[in-house]
Amino acid sequence: MRLIKLYTACICLSLGMSSCADFLEEENRSNINAQEYFIEKDGFESLVNAAYASLCGKMNRGCFALE
Repeated sequence: MRLIKLYTACICLSLGMSSCADFLEEENRSNINAQEYFIEKDGFESLVNAAYASLCGKMNRGCFALE
């Protein structure tokens, strides 16, 4: 029983000390930053279209927002 508690404590400590910083970093594949892209009308419209496109699969009526 004492050995199980020791293993559990070691696993919890090792998971707690590990970092997920690499997992949370985004990679900019297009080399365009948001400050430049969303200034123009076309860039902002693509942002809105992408937001509504994620709802298309959740609605039974289809993509009414993109029509």
